[in-house]
Amino acid sequence: MILEQPENARNVAKRVLVADDSALQRRILSKILEARGYHVTQATDRAEALNMCHSAQFDVIISDWMMPQLTGPEFCQKFRAMEDGTYTYFVLLTTKGDAADIAFGLEAGADDFLTKPVDGSELQARLGAGHRIVEMQRELFIRNAEIAGALGEIQRLYDILDRDLQQAKRFKCRCCQSQM
Repeated sequence: MILEQPENARNVAKRVLVADDSALQRRILSKILEARGYHVTQATDRAEALNMCHSAQFDVIISDWMMPQLTGPEFCQKFRAMEDGTYTYFVLLTTKGDAADIAFGLEAGADDFLTKPVDGSELQARLGAGHRIVEMQRELFIRNAEIAGALGEIQRLYDILDRDLQQAKRFKCRCCQSQM
């Protein structure tokens, strides 16, 4: 049996925010991503990127590690603190490669790393994995909302039943007292 994605899942535009102070790096990443069907928004610094995150939802954020104002991990921490129940896959671009730097970035909330210069095939593969994670999170969010709705309905029915039982108990007691 072949499992297919629901029609609406295939048509969801994958929105990516590229935050890098290098205009050349932003252009290169944007061209690679747009050629693969992503909708790309560019930010030149962390302040601009955070403002964009307040007004738009992104599936993926690709951020340079070294930029003026905030480092990539600091930006990631600030972004994670403002998330509203949806999940965004966060990728740090870096020339750093030692285990301590990677651990620091992961602890800050990054999901993945890419080293510069970015290879288009590797970028696509990592974003594909990120997109699957984002979609699973969305599905989990929907299912949790459905479960919460069902539990609310069960609670409402339980309250009605409890009220009816209390009323029947009072009625029975009045009937018993009138027979005496």
